[in-house]
Amino acid sequence: MDIGDVMEQQQPNRGTSATISQMDILQTLIDISRIITTSHNLEETLENTVDLIAERMTVDVCSIYLYDDQQDNLVLMATHGLDKQAVRKVQMRASEGLIGYVIEKRAPVNEVDVMKHPRFKYFPSINEERLASFLGVPLIEHRKTLGVLAIQNQESRQFTQEETKLLLTIASQISGLISKALLVDLLQHATDGEQAPARPADSFQLSGVPIAPGLAHSKIVLYTRARLDEPDYRAERPPDEERASLRRALDESVSEILDLIQELTDKVSETDAAIFHAHLLFLEDRGFLNKVDAHIEAGASAAWAVSQVVRDYLKAFQSIDDPYLKERGADLEDVGFRVLHHLGAEREAGPAGDREGILVAELLTPSDTARLDPTKIKGIITTIGGHVSHAAILARSMRIPAVSGIEHLRTMFVEGEDVLVDGETGNVFVNPGDAVINVYQRYEESHAQFLSHLEDLRDVPCTTKDGQRITLRANVGLTQDLGDIGRYGAEGVGLFRTEVYYLMRNTRPTEDDLAGQYAKVMEAAAGQPVIFRTLDLGGDKFPSYLHFPKEENPFLGCRSIRYQLRRQTLLRDQLKAILRVAHMGQVKLLFPMISHLDELHHVKRIYNSCREELLERGGELPRLDIGMMFEVPSAVIMRDLFAGEVEFLSIGSNDLTQYVLAVDRNNPHVSHLYDPLDPAVLIMIQQLIACAAKFGKPIELCGEMASDPEGCPVLVGMGLRELSMNAPLIPLVKDRLSRYTLTEMERLADIAQHSTTAENVRRNIHLFLHD
Repeated sequence: MDIGDVMEQQQPNRGTSATISQMDILQTLIDISRIITTSHNLEETLENTVDLIAERMTVDVCSIYLYDDQQDNLVLMATHGLDKQAVRKVQMRASEGLIGYVIEKRAPVNEVDVMKHPRFKYFPSINEERLASFLGVPLIEHRKTLGVLAIQNQESRQFTQEETKLLLTIASQISGLISKALLVDLLQHATDGEQAPARPADSFQLSGVPIAPGLAHSKIVLYTRARLDEPDYRAERPPDEERASLRRALDESVSEILDLIQELTDKVSETDAAIFHAHLLFLEDRGFLNKVDAHIEAGASAAWAVSQVVRDYLKAFQSIDDPYLKERGADLEDVGFRVLHHLGAEREAGPAGDREGILVAELLTPSDTARLDPTKIKGIITTIGGHVSHAAILARSMRIPAVSGIEHLRTMFVEGEDVLVDGETGNVFVNPGDAVINVYQRYEESHAQFLSHLEDLRDVPCTTKDGQRITLRANVGLTQDLGDIGRYGAEGVGLFRTEVYYLMRNTRPTEDDLAGQYAKVMEAAAGQPVIFRTLDLGGDKFPSYLHFPKEENPFLGCRSIRYQLRRQTLLRDQLKAILRVAHMGQVKLLFPMISHLDELHHVKRIYNSCREELLERGGELPRLDIGMMFEVPSAVIMRDLFAGEVEFLSIGSNDLTQYVLAVDRNNPHVSHLYDPLDPAVLIMIQQLIACAAKFGKPIELCGEMASDPEGCPVLVGMGLRELSMNAPLIPLVKDRLSRYTLTEMERLADIAQHSTTAENVRRNIHLFLHD
C-alpha cells in the first residue's frame, strides 16, 4: 500500500469505531487548533496531529502526506502506527496508489480492502498484509491541494459516513493551518541559507524521474564531469592564426563525431547514432560560426570566443519553455566541450573508465552516454536530464535503466555503496534491505512473464474479446522511433510529426533534406500506411531560425496551419517532399488545426499546385488521400462541411481537450482541470464518429487518450476502430482491449458519456472494469 513503511509493533485491533458524539468532534477540533498554535515546527505540528486523530477515531494508522504540485510528488510527512523512519523517505507520484487517487479525485476515497482496488500499488518495504480498510481525504486550501490525510485499520470494513464527515471536517480545519506552517517552514529554511539535506542513516529511498526503464542493482560509481576553466580572452596570435586554429579544431571535432556515429551504429543502431548528426549541424551553423568569428576579429582567442558563444546559446536554451528544445542545450554543451578540447583544453577520457556499477553524475552529455559500456554500467542516476534528452534516448537504446531529478548527489551517495535503481517508477534505494531486494526480485520475475505475454502479442492483430478488429498505429517524430514500428507491432504510422525534424536543426531543411528524411520513414514502414502531418509548429515549440512572431497567447495565435499559410514556401517544400516518396508505399496527407473551411480549400489548392509542379518535372505521382485533424471546436461544430471535403478524419485528442476545456495542461494552476475523459470532450468525439459513419469516411484518433488504459476501451465502445499512439504502448493497449467484449465496451462508453464530470467518468470506469 502507499501508506508508509513497516508497522512499528503489532497493535491490538481497534475494531469498528464507536459512535462519535458532536461534543467529541468539537473537542477534537479544539485540541487540533491547540496543537497547531503551540507546536514549534511543521514536523511537530503534523506528528501531534496524527497522534490525536488516531486516538480520537480509534484507528490503527493515521498519516499525512504533503503534495508538491511542481514536482507532482507526494511525501509521507507524519504517521501514527507506521515506522517513524519512513517519514520523508516514502515518496510517490500523484499517479501512484490510493493516496495519489485521492489527489486525482480531490475527494474522499473509502475502501474496505485496499488489496482489491485497481489503484492499489505495492511499494517496497511496506507491510500491506496488516492494513486493509482505507479512508483518505484531500487537504485543500483556497483550491490548492496541499496533501492527503489518511486513516486505516487492520480489519476489512467500510468507514462510516459519520467518520468520513469527521475526517473531512478535520482536514478542512487543518489545511489552512498546515498551509501557514509550510510557509513558516519555507521562510525558516530560506533565512537559514540553502544547505544540502543531511544524509539519512543506513538504507533509504529517493524518488526521481524515470527516463529509461528497467531495474539495476549494483555498487555506486561516482563521476564528476570535467569543467573547463574559462579560457583567456586576449589572443596571443593574430586573428588569422586564431581562425586557422579554430578550423583545425572544428575539423578534428567533425572527424571525432563521425567516428562516434559509426561506433554507435555498430553498437546500437543507425537511427540512434543519427542523434549526433545534430552535433555536426551545430559545427556547420553559419550563425554560430559568425558569432565566434566576430569575437576573434575583436581580439579574443578562439577558445574564449567558442566558450562565450556557447554560454550565450545555453542561456537562450534555458529560457525556452518546450522541454524537448531545452534538452538540446546538452547537445550544444557537448559540442562546445569537444571543440575546446581540440583547442588545447584537457578533458577526461570517459565517464567511468573500466569501473562497473551504477553511474551517479550530475549530468551526462550524449557523448558521455555513448561511451558507456552497458556490460559494465548497469544503471544511471543523474540530477539533470529529462525523458526527451538525447542522453536519455541513448540510455533507453542501450537498455541501461536510468533515473534523473535526484538532488544533492554528493551528499546522498557514497562510492562503492549498494544501490537499486527502478527506471520504471523513478525510485532509488540506497543500501536496500533484504525485504526490498526480495520484492524487486519477485517483481522482475512477474514483469518478465508479463513482457513475455506482451511479446507474444506483437504480431497478433488487435481484437476485442469477441473478435472485433481494432487497428493500432504508431505516432512517430524522432528518427530513432522508426525502429519501434516493427518492434512493437504497429500497423503503420498513424501520425508522423514532421515538425520534430525542424526542431532538431539549426537551419531550415531543404526539399531534398525532407525527401531524404521521409524516405527513411517509408522504408521503416515496410509497405504499411504512413500519415504525414504537415508542420504543427507554434504555441510552445518553434525553431529560432523560423522567426515566429511574439504573441501574448501563442496557442491562440499564429501556429500550425495558420503559420504554414503565411510561410507557404515551408508548406510547399513539405508537400513536394511527401509527394516524392509517395510511390514507396501507402501515403496519406494530414493537415493540422484547421478551423475554417477556407483554410482547407487553400491548402488543397497549394497541394494541387505542388503536384502539378512535380508532374512537370517528369514521372507519375499517385494521388494522396487528404485528411484533416479535428482539434478545434469550430471544426467539430462544422464537421459535416469538412467531412465532405476530405478522404479521412483524424481526432487530435490532446489539443481538442485543451481548446474544449480552455485549459493549458502545462499551467500548474489549472492543469488539474485537463482531462480528455471529460464528458464535453467525449460528446464531441462521439459527434465526429457519427459524422464519419454518415459520410462513409475512415476516422482515427491520435493522442495520449488512445493509450490511456481507461480511455481506450471507452473510445472503442464509442465506435472508433483506428487508434494511434506511442509505439511502446501498443502491446499494452492490445492486452487491455482483448480483455473485454465490444458489448461491454459499448456499455462502458454509454456510462462515460452520461457522467457529469471527468472525475465521475473515471470513477465509473474504475467500478465497471473492477466489476
